[in-house]
Formats: sequence, structure tokens, C-alpha cells
Amino acid sequence: MSSSIRLGRLFGIEIGVNWSLVFVFALIAWTLATELLPFEVSHQPALAYWVAGAAGAVVFYGCLLAHELAHALVAIRYGVKVAGITLWLFGGVSKLDGEPKSAGAEALIAGVGPLTSLAVAAVMFVLSLLPLPLLLSGVLAWLVFVNIALALFNLVPAFPLDGGRLLSSWFWWRSGSRQRGVHSAVRISRVFAYLMIAFGVFELFTGQVLNGIWIAFVGWFLLSAGTQEEVGTAVRGLLRSVPVSAAMTSPVVTVPDWLTVAQFIESIAPDHPFTTYPVHDPSGQLTGIVRLGDL
Repeated sequence: MSSSIRLGRLFGIEIGVNWSLVFVFALIAWTLATELLPFEVSHQPALAYWVAGAAGAVVFYGCLLAHELAHALVAIRYGVKVAGITLWLFGGVSKLDGEPKSAGAEALIAGVGPLTSLAVAAVMFVLSLLPLPLLLSGVLAWLVFVNIALALFNLVPAFPLDGGRLLSSWFWWRSGSRQRGVHSAVRISRVFAYLMIAFGVFELFTGQVLNGIWIAFVGWFLLSAGTQEEVGTAVRGLLRSVPVSAAMTSPVVTVPDWLTVAQFIESIAPDHPFTTYPVHDPSGQLTGIVRLGDL
């Protein structure tokens, strides 16, 4: 998931948002301003509801960022590089460059996210008990519910949710192989994904059209993500035993650095399918490369 808008860096980690975030932000603000807050706190100006709804949406994504940041910081602690964090349609994703070196490390990286969401919910609950304006208390109460729901949903044993990675780490610990752990976890993940799709279809036929479509779509997303996780793990496992020589092109065609560009284009480039050529000096020492696209 790529970032459409770069927000900056936090603890050295690049933070960005995807364009799909706009739709969910608008949906959250609209739901708070027109349904939840008017029901909880009546007889307030419409503008006040919308301001509180927008503020609630902003804080909600701050909670998501805290969840993902916890993943990223623990991953860095265990030697896994983090390319960045992106907030998008389904919440957030920490882009890890690499894999944990042990089942225990993967379990801690996955488990800290739901724990952080529960901690945030506890903070919001304490704040909601303070003598604050009614609208603010209503938003805080909603954030308590949402963060608890976020923690519980992420514990569902399905990829790419934290529960799927916790399950994978348990199978990894039992079998001694991360690839076998992911394979076993993905099999269980597919069951939950199919159940969500089936429930979504049921909701659709019982008149809950929007809920049905959304639940079925989330189920499809989990199904697709599980398959991608399994394939990616298998490919990385195979590549670990493949030497670079198996992927190289030979023989190597080098270009002397005293050759002119015109000579290179007329006498060497037409006879070979390569787009990049190493360049050497009279002693045979490599001095650089030349790309056809740069000429």
C-alpha cells in the first residue's frame, strides 16, 4: 500500500496516508455528526455536531497511528527494518522490510498493536469520566468503543490482521518453520474469510445491503491477503537457497571506457539485448556502468 500524501516522520519512521482515507474520514465524521452524537447529546447546534464529528475522525486516525507505530517500534527493536506507515481505507499498515528472526519476535510485533489499542481505550475512558463538555464526552465514549473494537477485530485469526500473525507465530514455534507456520495459519484464515463473505451475502439478502456488501468485501480482502502472504513467504523461502549466480546473465559484456558513445551504439549495443553495460579502464578495473536509456 503506497502513500499518496507524505505527512512527515515520527521516531524516524515515515508516515503517510492513502487517498482512500478521505472516504472513510468523511463517513466517520458524517456518522458522528448526524447519528451518534445527536442521539447521545441532543439539542446542540448542527455546526457543533460537525466540528465534534470531524475532531473525532482525526483522533480516530491518531489512534490507528498509535496502533501501527507500536508495531513499527517493536519491529525495529527486533532488527526488522520499517519502510514506513500508511493509513488507508482499512485502517493502517506498517511496511516491514524483512521478516522477524524468531516466532517470539513475530508474536511480540503482532501482539503489541491490539495491546496499544486497549491502552488507548483505557485512556479515553478515564478522560470521558472528567467533567468535560457533553459533546466531547460523547466523542471520547465513542473512541473507547472503537479502540476496543479495533483491538478485538485485529485479534481475528486471519491475515493480514494481528491475530493471523499471532496464529502464524504459534504454528512457527510448534513446527520450527516460518513457512509451515504461515501455511497452517492461512488455512484457518480462509475459514474466517469465507464465513465473513457468507455472512455478508446473508445480510445482503435480508435487506442490509450496505452492511452486507461491506462485510463481504472485508472477507474477500482477508481471503486475498492470506493468499498473498502464503505465496510471498514461499517465494522468499525459495530465494534464500538460490545463489545470485543462478539469476545472473552470462557471459558479461563490458565496454572499455575509452570507447566513444557513437562507437558503443553502432558496434556493441545492436549485437546484445542488454540495457546496462559495465564499463572498465585499460587495466580491466570496473569504473562504472552505462545505460542505454541515459544515452
